[in-house]
Amino acid sequence: PEDSQDEELSAQSVQGATIHDIIVQGNQQVSVQAILNKIPYRKGQKFDLIKTRETIKNLYHDFKRFRTVNLYADPLGDDLIDLYVIVEEKI
Repeated sequence: PEDSQDEELSAQSVQGATIHDIIVQGNQQVSVQAILNKIPYRKGQKFDLIKTRETIKNLYHDFKRFRTVNLYADPLGDDLIDLYVIVEEKI
């Protein structure tokens, strides 16, 4: 469980940063657009821990096709981040 604390700390460090881009990776059957439609983030919005939890819950619950769902923020400087949504589909 130490890893989850690290994720929380890194998520807190970018709390409030502006999302420059949203990049979806790992999807094979589910389209990028379908995934983007289920997440409460859009480019230009602020990163928020509550929305991040909601995103993970939505993707697991709505599709029931993912083995894992992870969100990573890549800081770009100037309070901007790229948000990566990385999924692993069930076989």
